[in-house]
Amino acid sequence: ARAVGAPRVAASLVAERMAALPEHRRRAARTLSRSRDAHADVLAKTAEDAVVLSIPGAESVQSWRAGVYARETQTLYKRVREADEQESFLYALPKRGMWLVGSTPGSTVGGLVAYDEVRDARKLNCAWHVFDGRTWAPARGVAVTAAKGRG
Repeated sequence: ARAVGAPRVAASLVAERMAALPEHRRRAARTLSRSRDAHADVLAKTAEDAVVLSIPGAESVQSWRAGVYARETQTLYKRVREADEQESFLYALPKRGMWLVGSTPGSTVGGLVAYDEVRDARKLNCAWHVFDGRTWAPARGVAVTAAKGRG
């Protein structure tokens, strides 16, 4: 979905209600924990060059994109994944003042978007929006943080 237009109120209300459901929160926590555990070796070697994308359960359509992202360039991160998992990227489009999470780096098509002009993903400090298959809605709780090795 292209990152344009205003989110619809109905989609926002649905996302807010889903965020309050305990099973969605547990699923999101398990996904992130599994990713950290499965890729502890990457974190140990590249913690300064990796970020963790946390996506609460409300964004279940895009929650598979949560996990550890290793830096490829200054504004491009690639999700650390198993061979049978779909690729996902966190990347900036500096001329548009936006960061996207999507399957094709450089594209304006993605599943999550944040409007911020920072050049370092670890400094993102703004609201995210999620595409639910039909419309964009605020994505409460989505965060990009510096990865830390297990320990």
